[in-house]
Amino acid sequence: VIVVDDTQPSCRGAVEGRLGCPLEAFLAPAALRYVETERRSIGSKRTTALNLAKDCDVLVNWDDDDVYGVDRLRRQVEATKDVDATVLTPAEWRFEPTGDVMTLPWLPRAVASLDPHLLFGSELLDEAIASLALNLKNTRHLSYPDQSYDEDRVFLRHLKNLGLKCKRLPPGEPTYVHVKHLSAVANGPLTKLYAANLGLLASPVVFLPLFGALAAALGRLLRLASSSSSFTPS
Repeated sequence: VIVVDDTQPSCRGAVEGRLGCPLEAFLAPAALRYVETERRSIGSKRTTALNLAKDCDVLVNWDDDDVYGVDRLRRQVEATKDVDATVLTPAEWRFEPTGDVMTLPWLPRAVASLDPHLLFGSELLDEAIASLALNLKNTRHLSYPDQSYDEDRVFLRHLKNLGLKCKRLPPGEPTYVHVKHLSAVANGPLTKLYAANLGLLASPVVFLPLFGALAAALGRLLRLASSSSSFTPS
């Protein structure tokens, strides 16, 4: 477990108070790396954690406000062995402080293999990057941008640009609930639509017919290209 703590003062005492014991008594000392540092960007802290994982095979990001199934580590680490990175697909969004829930049980499992940025740059599935797991075989030398907004999105885009393979796991495999804090996050498209009581438009079901139309148009273009290339004048 790697913790990069830049709170002032450190929140270590508060954590140990809730545990009722020192962290070293809760986790074996060799299994814990707790770094206290000055205030830094989230990207800088993620890079520090990446550098501290020198003897690890896989590094798994763990956002403290999201909810994961008990089998999250096992499933995601196993899936990351054959690719450079994996992300989970949220099956449910929870909005705080309202406590409202948006559940997407019909989200096509085929989406699990899509590049997150194909979906018009929307929040729809990009938020899965909060669940990023890295195979350190090819990513150990990389670093996050020194910023606190979109640092994980920029990092994932960098992985893609390098030709590294990222796999998205289907919703529910394992359970992943993404929590959105309406008062604390930079509002993206989904959040703004939800806050405006336009929950239907915030749902990806609206985009599915558009995907179908685009797929049909692309198929037609490919057929036209194929027929043109096979034509030989007499």
